[in-house]
Order: sequence, then C-alpha cells, then structure tokens
Amino acid sequence: MPASSSLSAGADERRALAFLADLSQSLALSLDLRKTLDTAVTRIADFMHAEAASLFLLNTQTGLLECRICVGPVDISGLKLEVGQGVVGRAVSENATQVVRDARGDARVNASVDAETGFVTRSILCAPLSTAQGAIGALEVINRRDGGLFEQADAEILRVIAAPAALAINNAQLVQGLVEQQRIKRELDLARKIQKSLLPKRRRGNFPIIGVNLQHTRLPAISMTFSTWPMVASPSLSATSPARVWMPHS
Repeated sequence: MPASSSLSAGADERRALAFLADLSQSLALSLDLRKTLDTAVTRIADFMHAEAASLFLLNTQTGLLECRICVGPVDISGLKLEVGQGVVGRAVSENATQVVRDARGDARVNASVDAETGFVTRSILCAPLSTAQGAIGALEVINRRDGGLFEQADAEILRVIAAPAALAINNAQLVQGLVEQQRIKRELDLARKIQKSLLPKRRRGNFPIIGVNLQHTRLPAISMTFSTWPMVASPSLSATSPARVWMPHS
C-alpha cells in the first residue's frame, strides 16, 4: 500500500473514532432523546457525505417499521414498511448491514418511493439498530453527495455509528416501559382503594341483637264462656268455636 494511501486511511479512522466518541457522548448525556436523535441523524448524513438519511423504528404493536426521523430533500416521515420489505426491511429481518452500490439494478430497492417522491436513488447503505433482543430498527443513508457509490468500508463505518444510537434508543424504550408499568400499578392500586371504600364496614366485637325474623304461624283463638252469676270464665282452645258470652239470669 502506498504511503499516501496509508496516511489517508489512518486519518479516516481517527476522524471516524472522534465522530463516534462525540456521538456516543451526546446520546448518553441526552435528556431529550428525540431532539438529540434529530440532530444525530443530520450529523450522520454530513459525516457520511450523504444526500439523505433516515431512522426507522420497529413498532412492536403493529410489527411494522416506521420512519421516525429523516433529513434530505424528501420528507418520508411516517413511511411504514414490512419487516423484510426493501433495503430497510432486509436490514432488520437479517440483522445485517445492507450495501446497495447501484440501486437501479438491485431488487431490494423499493422503486415505488422514488416514483412517488421524484427522488432518484443511486446508492444506499442501511445498518440495523441491533440489541440483545434483535434489531429494533435501522439507520439508512442514501446517495453520496459527490455522485460516487458507497463502498463496503462505508458500510462498516455506518454499522459502528449505529451501535450507540441503538443503545440509547433501547435504553429509552426500557425506561418508558418501566414508567408505563408503574403508571398502571398506581391506577390499579387507586381503583382497589376506591372499591374497598365502597364496601360496608365490618362490625367488630359484641353487639346486641336488634330483632329476629320468624316464619309466620296462625295462632288459635281463645273462647271465653260465662255460666252463672257471678261469672266464671273458662278458656277453650277451640280454633273453630266462636267466642260466646252468657248473661246472668234475672
């Protein structure tokens, strides 16, 4: 290798390491990850000398990849792709960096996007946002600004750059998940307390019996009979005989 090429390669490596360290620090210290990622994608596009760049994240509820951030002449924010669809989908499904040197003859390129936007895609690099659980999205850069094509060395640089972004996003999602779990727990605890407050209070210790409900029964009538003066009352427990009263003889 000529000395000039060796010096150039060494300078590129030092430049890449310096950029990586600066990017990692800004992501690690960020209090507003969304704003930091917006800035980071712009800086990545500049560092890679790319005309456009975008960041796709996997929506775990829908299973679709959605463009969350993009920079360049065309706004594709909100664009949704199936995992495995196009260059971005392949990067996520295979969890591997995709290199498209000539987009015109590559079947992985989704030509419908260019047809809808009028943008002309020449060359693409796409690196997955890899975590221990798999890829959670992808970072894509399109077209070198000098009109050249991306090389394998460029793909390695993008893969390394995507690592701190994946770490920061994954940590933010984990924190968001914990916050959501705590919110649900608080709401369940509050609902339990409200439900408990509506139940009747339990009486503790001895308390008097106010009354007892008994089954209704028919009691027999009492017949009173008077014979001679002075009157003598004799009870009769006949339930059918009417009560009779005898007057004394004159």
